[in-house]
Amino acid sequence: PKLAALLTGSGASGVRTMAAFAIGEIESINGAEAILKALKDGSTAESTRARAVEAAGKIAAANAKDPRSKELGNAIISTLESEHAKAHKFDHETVLLGLTALLRVRPDGADVTAAKFLTSPDARVRADAGFGFDPQAGWPSHLVRLCERCESDRVADRPFALRSEALDRSG
Repeated sequence: PKLAALLTGSGASGVRTMAAFAIGEIESINGAEAILKALKDGSTAESTRARAVEAAGKIAAANAKDPRSKELGNAIISTLESEHAKAHKFDHETVLLGLTALLRVRPDGADVTAAKFLTSPDARVRADAGFGFDPQAGWPSHLVRLCERCESDRVADRPFALRSEALDRSG
């Protein structure tokens, strides 16, 4: 309760950010409400939002059978969709922590949401977005075309390129 009060209170942004991080580290489903509130509040600072989406992933993964885990998974998708709508002005930390949370929880629609970041100009974001995909999952052709855009020789892009190649081979 005290960490939730720190997260949702009007204290310094750094305090709220650390409270979100701490709630995630505890992984108790009792922290879900405060995390959801922080993610839904449009005035939440980006650093706090990043740690809140990370916490949502940790809590949902640790409590997968609890019905609130589905709500946390939907909040992760919503956060990433919101960041994607900012085009190339998205918050880097929120996207990376959100993609990690997405891979932990794997809510319905996770592959489609992650695939939207496969065309990011940031190699790390592209690599994280492609990390959890299964080439045998039968991706729709529009997602395969997104993967084929990798033309880089940089080491950070290689896992992304290999996934694209694997998709080509699997049909």
